[in-house]
Amino acid sequence: MGPMVCTALVFATNADAPILDFDDFARVECGAAMDGQFWDVFWASRNAMVLLSDDRRYVEANKAALELYGLSRDELCALRVDDLAAGELRAGLDGLWAEFLTRGHMTGRYRLAVPDGRKLEFHYSAVANVLPGRHLGILITLLDEGSGDGSAPTSERLTAREREVVGHVAAGATTAEIAATLYIAPTTVDTHVRKAMSRLGAKNRPHLIALAMQRGEI
Repeated sequence: MGPMVCTALVFATNADAPILDFDDFARVECGAAMDGQFWDVFWASRNAMVLLSDDRRYVEANKAALELYGLSRDELCALRVDDLAAGELRAGLDGLWAEFLTRGHMTGRYRLAVPDGRKLEFHYSAVANVLPGRHLGILITLLDEGSGDGSAPTSERLTAREREVVGHVAAGATTAEIAATLYIAPTTVDTHVRKAMSRLGAKNRPHLIALAMQRGEI
């Protein structure tokens, strides 16, 4: 049997949530060994992240994702994306998934129906093959702070400071937290984020994270 094809979905629900301690969390890889840098972001981020198999089955999740779903890892990994999609979305998932894999990227809105009865609405950005055979998707509440214009990416790489700021964004830090950590003004953080979005052609912060990971910037 060949390596399992995986997809990563990142749910950014509360940027102000405390940083979680992952020391006691079982870290199980999916299929062939994945790039260590990817896993560093996956486990350390305060954004909720899950890995999906090629048939849309949950195969791994970090603590933030399990808290979002209100499920244990075993409970979540017994489900498919279809099981937690809002009812009106389920019929179109096959076509949406096929289109995403064909195009290699996709953005839009998505509704998640979690077991406790909540229905959460997100804006998502998905980029295929961030790592070979792995596809990264990021979902963030529609109150997303700061958006880019989605212009065509340039051939420029991020500056060292932009890369540093984007790394903190990927970890789930707020603008205020990044400013305090780097000893710069919040407006300067936003400027670096906007410039990074412009360089990579990102439409919003989750899209920026996905593209930065795809290009090896973080």
